[in-house]
Amino acid sequence: PALVPSPIPTGPAAVLACRTADLAITIGQANGAAGTIIAPFYVTNRGRGTCTLKGYFGLALFDSAGRPIGPAPARDSGAFGASPQVGPVVLVPGAAARFYFHWSDVQSTAQVCPTATQVELTAPDQYDHAFIPGRTVDGVNIAPCSPGGTGLTQVSAQG
Repeated sequence: PALVPSPIPTGPAAVLACRTADLAITIGQANGAAGTIIAPFYVTNRGRGTCTLKGYFGLALFDSAGRPIGPAPARDSGAFGASPQVGPVVLVPGAAARFYFHWSDVQSTAQVCPTATQVELTAPDQYDHAFIPGRTVDGVNIAPCSPGGTGLTQVSAQG
């Protein structure tokens, strides 16, 4: 009898990391207490295929002259109800995920806190950037004061 080779088992196709260009990013409603403002950022896959997000977005703030405002945000694992487990979030086309960004609104000097007119965002493990206005959906300007600084959580499934 002739030998017939068995088929090589194949696993599911690898799901690629979401490209920043394939994501629609918006800022939700601001909430605040005790000198800290927090806002959710919603990330929707507008691409044609399924992709994953794992970890933290890159986030930078810029004023109206294009100058950076403050240092990079701290990474806050488990803050504001986000899962401390950094696992991949799988986004089929049209699905959304979220992360939270917070900043201090307590003035520690006579200087006015700088207002961000643009937020630069980079999806985890990517190099391309997206720019969105530095204002929440309810009209709160992102204006971080020091020494409170800024921080963000890792991406989690929206729900």
